[in-house]
Amino acid sequence: MKNPSFNQETQQNKHETEIDQTDKKIDNTQKEIDEIKDIMKDNIDKMIYRGVNLTDLKDSCDHLEAQAAQFQVVSRKIRRKMYFKKNESKDY
Repeated sequence: MKNPSFNQETQQNKHETEIDQTDKKIDNTQKEIDEIKDIMKDNIDKMIYRGVNLTDLKDSCDHLEAQAAQFQVVSRKIRRKMYFKKNESKDY
């Protein structure tokens, strides 16, 4: 005949072991979630930093484009002025 208290003890131990394993799995999963969360926060920070840098770069490009357009206008005026000055002094 089987001992009922031994059976209960065995089942209780088995149940506790299962609970311990489940707790370990939950803890491991929580650690993985925390790691992923930290990685995502870091990635978001990097994206924000890049966004600021891209905004600065775009502003610099816009400023450079405006300066290039102004240079083109001024250089055309000088070129025309020099052309007319050169041709004024020639006798035909």
